Amino acid sequence: MLVDFYRELGLTPEQVEIKLNSREIVASLMQAANVPEAKQPAVYAALDKRDKLSPEAFEEVLAKIELEAEQKEILKRFGESSGPEGLAAIKSFLTEAKVATTGCDSVRRVLELLNAFDAGAYCRFDMGVVRGLAYYTGVVFEAFGKGGLRRAVGGGGRYDQLIENMGGPSVGAVGFATSDVVIADLLGEFDRMPVASDAIDYFVIDADPSVFDVVLKITAKLREQGLATSFSYPRQGVGKQFKQAASRNAARVVIVEADFKTSNTVSVKDMATSNQTTIALDAFLNDPNGATGSVG
Repeated sequence: MLVDFYRELGLTPEQVEIKLNSREIVASLMQAANVPEAKQPAVYAALDKRDKLSPEAFEEVLAKIELEAEQKEILKRFGESSGPEGLAAIKSFLTEAKVATTGCDSVRRVLELLNAFDAGAYCRFDMGVVRGLAYYTGVVFEAFGKGGLRRAVGGGGRYDQLIENMGGPSVGAVGFATSDVVIADLLGEFDRMPVASDAIDYFVIDADPSVFDVVLKITAKLREQGLATSFSYPRQGVGKQFKQAASRNAARVVIVEADFKTSNTVSVKDMATSNQTTIALDAFLNDPNGATGSVG
């Protein structure tokens, strides 16, 4: 889903990547290194910061945890592991240490499935992704920009007990979050920001304030059909309303005349061709595109 989102935005694997890891791998690694349980949360946090720190700064973070030299060496050695070679090296180490390798197997399988989904080009294993929240139980992932904006632009993971812990049913789940701000920055960096248009399909005009309630009805019905529709909030003359419609780049204008309550008709004007048609309101609402030709 996240890969499809980036594709829709026009971002390629050369511009954004998703790094995957597993909390099971990290737990097995700490077990193999004999890291005391009391110090494990600090190790999770340290590994999660690895990509954001220089090697010297990472060394200082590990020093504050007061680990044994061999434990620190193991974490430094495998904390930089990435790609298929890194995943294979960690599995080999865990196997030798007679520690569970199920986390390695699950990440490998997820990567295989992503390849089958034609999403694998965006994704790779990286030990530096841990995610700080304690409710994650399996695979975790973060997306990063690969240009000058080398920061996370999305992240999430698997949590098998969270829904049940919050009072819901026992069900596994995967979720992620992203930010419109950092995505906009990333799109701007790669010149992928779409040009927003404020053009609308219809602008509804009342020729007299007495038929303003009809303007609201028409606006609501057109919006229900997925047509971008607006009207003038202040009551003003028809000429000013037409100017407002032009300023909104409206494709069509619907005019509700003062005699509507006796005629039950509206006038529909195509703003590009100036063609204007008078039609019964119900017929127009049943087929808005049939009045003067399709919109869009």
